[in-house]
Amino acid sequence: MPDLIQCTWTAQLTTRGNRCRFVAALVLVFMVFQLAACVDMPIGVTPGDIYVRIYMPVDPVRLEPTKHAPVIGFVFGGMEFPAVAMAENCEFLQVRTPWWGDVWVVGPPEFATFENGSCADLPNRSLYLQPKG
Repeated sequence: MPDLIQCTWTAQLTTRGNRCRFVAALVLVFMVFQLAACVDMPIGVTPGDIYVRIYMPVDPVRLEPTKHAPVIGFVFGGMEFPAVAMAENCEFLQVRTPWWGDVWVVGPPEFATFENGSCADLPNRSLYLQPKG
């Protein structure tokens, strides 16, 4: 009987430890979102240029305009970046960041919105051939 009590106590302790780590991780993620929402990123967005405003809480950053490209970082809701190009019928947008240079994010309407322009105003840098007509 003492072995059963010991095993049960150990399982509860391990579960409680996992819950504490999970709560700590949630608090950390919340703090990062709050910090990202408060920080004004001075990245040279001028009033007449087309820029992209990140809409979702987190948008993955990739080096290529494909969902199979590795994620190198994240941008957060409320951040604004100059728009450089679009790809795959505007599914991906190339934006200029101060950290990674020109990178790709998932585009409108799910993750980002345009300010001062639209997808048609950007050059197309799709990896695949687009049908004409």
